[in-house]
Order: sequence, then C-alpha cells, then structure tokens
Amino acid sequence: MDLDHDACYQAVCARDARFDGRFFTAVKTTGIYCRPVCPARTPQSANVVFYPTAAAAQEAGFRPCLRCRPEAVPDLRPLPGKTEVLAGSHPEVELLLPYLQPYDWPDMLEFLRRRAIPGIERVTADQYVRSVQFNGAQGTVAVRVADRNALCATLRFPDLSVVPVVIARLRRVFDLATDPIVIAEHLAKDPVLAALVQARPGLRVPGAWDGFELAIRAVLGQQITVAAAVRLAGRLVAAYGPRMVQPDGDLIHVFPEPEVLASADLASLGMPRSRAAALSAVAAAAMADTHLFDASRGLDDAIRRLCLIRGVGEWTAQYIALRQMREPDAFPASDIVLLRSIAKLEGRDYSPSQLIARAQTWRPWRAYAAQHLWVCA
Repeated sequence: MDLDHDACYQAVCARDARFDGRFFTAVKTTGIYCRPVCPARTPQSANVVFYPTAAAAQEAGFRPCLRCRPEAVPDLRPLPGKTEVLAGSHPEVELLLPYLQPYDWPDMLEFLRRRAIPGIERVTADQYVRSVQFNGAQGTVAVRVADRNALCATLRFPDLSVVPVVIARLRRVFDLATDPIVIAEHLAKDPVLAALVQARPGLRVPGAWDGFELAIRAVLGQQITVAAAVRLAGRLVAAYGPRMVQPDGDLIHVFPEPEVLASADLASLGMPRSRAAALSAVAAAAMADTHLFDASRGLDDAIRRLCLIRGVGEWTAQYIALRQMREPDAFPASDIVLLRSIAKLEGRDYSPSQLIARAQTWRPWRAYAAQHLWVCA
C-alpha cells in the first residue's frame, strides 16, 4: 500500500497483522515509532506520520518502540486467536479455527458454492468440502460452523505433518484474521455503503486455497460469467487433474499442477486461443517462481509482479491480490459487476477511473467494499 495518511491510520486503528512490515508509525508527541500492530493506545491522527521503513523513521529522528520491537518484524505475520486440536487420530483430525464475531457464514458458503469446481469442491447447506494434495499425497478437508465462535475443519490426510499448512490455508480461505467491526465502522462512514454494512456486518472476503489454482480461475473468468468460468474449470480439472486414489463421493480429482498445464493444449477445452495462451503463461510463471503468489511487500508490488505475466492485466492481478495475497485494499475497479452495482446504488454510471476516485475514502479496506458491492449486485 502507498503511504496515504488516512489509509495508514485506519490500518493502525485496526491493528490488522496484514499491514505489519508495510509501514511504520512515528508519533510526533513522543518521538517513538512503532509497527502497525503495536498494542499501545492509538495516538491521534494529527500526531502521527508514516514511514515506509524503520530506517527511514530512525533517519527522521524517531526512536524505536520497545513494546513492539520494530527492528524485529517477523517473516510470518501473527494471526489473532489460537487453533485447537479437538480430537481424532491418523488419518483424520478435527481443528477449531476461531474468529471474531460477527461472521456471515451463509454468504461465505454462497460465494464458494457459486464458484465450486466440479470434481474438487462440494458445498452443501452447511459445509464446504474440497480435495487437497501435498507432495503427491491426497485427501480432503471439510469445514463447517462450530460452537465457541469458530469453524470446525475435518482433515482426512495420510500425513498429519501438513496440519500447520492446512490451518494457514483455511484461515486465508475463510478470512479468519479479520476484525469485522473495525472494517464495518470505517466503511459505514460512506452513506452508500452504510446500508450494505448494516445488512451484512460479518461479511468476509473469501480467500483462495492455492495461488496457482486461483490464478487459473481468474484467467478463466476473464470477460465471462461466473457460471461459464466454473464450467471451463470443470473441464480443465476433468482433463488434466490427477484422479484421487480414494475418491470422496463426487470429489474425484485434485487440481492439476503447473507442469501439466504449461504443456497442455488448453484451447481444446473450448476457449479462445488467447486465453489458453494466458493460462499456459500463468503455469510457466508459477513453475519459474514458486513464490509468485505469496503475500508481497504491498499491493503495488503485487500488481506489478502479476502484470508481467502474459495475459494478466489489472483486473486479474487485483483479483488475485484480493483473494490469494489477502491484500485488504485490492480493488478491481474495472469489474463490470462492481460498476453496475455502484451505478444502481447511486443512480449514475462510473468509469473505472471514476470508481477508483470514488473509493478513495474506503481505503485501506477497498477489498471489503468490493465484496459488499458484489454481494448486493
């Protein structure tokens, strides 16, 4: 994210760990600089300035906060809450994944249901189930609501050493690191979004299980409907996804690896050759850089890296940043549904550039504003 003062200050108020390391807050009245997740009382907006690095804050004459140790920004960003192993033995284990209330589980399930790829995902009235693969081994994970403000995940997998990775991915998919009240309070300052937030105060931004899978989904979805993209994804999985050794009902495949799609004739699945070429380019890029879809140093950096891939433009890059990289300020402003939604709410048409200007006050939570606009469309 850039160092827009109001956006940075909202991030500080939220203490959202996703902003940790993105910038540092210097307090003019104390001469101290801190990380965005510092537990100290939040200073007034007029009393702070923001710097991109700890070194820049030091050069400006500020000393480090001892409480949050700015020089020791972790590589792995901490997430609120604690994951608890409830019960089970090899090859099945149940995990509690806590979250902060409120949580709009019906809307989360509906979002995933509309995008569920046949053969690898199943969504019922109360749970989400998908096939998973790690290091050639296969299994399934099922997620439902539990008591005690948590989701319950049932992992069936031959090697339970993957549990930490599964937990991290599920927290990303179901957006469990978010404080929805802080985000809702900020977005509700906008008269147009206020009613949407009031209707769905626990709305989350659904994440992605795997970066490569999400990138392929995003390219498949370029300029076509969600339903059409799902049908194409189903054909791709049926043609190139490895079959499960132990199928679980209609879950009979796992998602194909980049090495397979990079050399496949994807146009044969019934899509324009330009889109097939883009899919091949994504697969080749994923092979060349195994960290391509990891969280980056900021939204601008993420968009720049993704747009270097042939066939990946601004919309696709923003969508990947939003769902996979968990960039809370990602905003695919050219999305036709977003443009139609805001036009319906305000009674006037917007161009993408006009929508970007209109969304300036939503920062640093434009991804959540986009989710509200998508849901109400």
